[in-house]
Amino acid sequence: MVETHDSAGWYPDPTGNHQLRYWDGDTWLGNVSDQGVTSDDPLGGKPLPSPSQAASEDRASGQPQPSSTTKSKTAIIVGALVAVVVIAAAVFFLTRGDGNNTVALKDKPVTFTDAGKDATRPTVHAVKVEGNRAVTVTVKGDDANLVPAIIIETNQQVVDAVNSHISDASDQLGGDKLKDVCSNLREEDIGATGNVTYFFDFAGDAGSELRTVVPVPAAGNFEFVPVLLDENGDCRGGKVTTTIAAVPLDLGKVSNLSDLDSVLSVDSNLSDFIPN
Repeated sequence: MVETHDSAGWYPDPTGNHQLRYWDGDTWLGNVSDQGVTSDDPLGGKPLPSPSQAASEDRASGQPQPSSTTKSKTAIIVGALVAVVVIAAAVFFLTRGDGNNTVALKDKPVTFTDAGKDATRPTVHAVKVEGNRAVTVTVKGDDANLVPAIIIETNQQVVDAVNSHISDASDQLGGDKLKDVCSNLREEDIGATGNVTYFFDFAGDAGSELRTVVPVPAAGNFEFVPVLLDENGDCRGGKVTTTIAAVPLDLGKVSNLSDLDSVLSVDSNLSDFIPN
């Protein structure tokens, strides 16, 4: 890897598909901005050059570069356009990917905004979660006729680790496939690498907001798939905003689901996400 000293921030998107893309100081993230509106466009394929390397390549290709005065003015204009976005990004971008477009969920909330350009294909968000955590999830959709929901995929190794920690967890983690909770979807069709549905929940009414809690006794890689349910119960992609946050739990004395429920119910950080 070529060493770079580019500080974290918004830079021209090296793919050319958007105005700006977020550089976290080490790698490009999937977070992009166009006219001050943020969205998620995960990267794939070969690594992209750092911001300074991309600028050097533009100069080498003969593309005209702005003068230092113009650069200063441009920086002021761009800064004004994305000031609100950068403030919001204090929550949105406070984690780093692991180099494979996976977000490491730590002590700051993360928000995914899906444009929903393909209504038949929901977006898959890869997230690494530490063990002994509860993940709070909020899903809001733009369509008042559809019900917001969340699907979380993982692999059998994570399920086995949870089962070894929580004696009766296998009662709820039976190795269901995505088609068992959304009959019109399969992991391979939406690009999910996980092969087990770890969690599924949905809001009570169309147009309402889903707020739920996902216990994560064992660390692992998960895929968060926000969806919208239609009147037939089919899962669809769409314009959704999803916020997730990790809350540390003391699970040292937890050995079964009843113990786990007790820990969740008394945690004040989870009171807004657990029904009374």
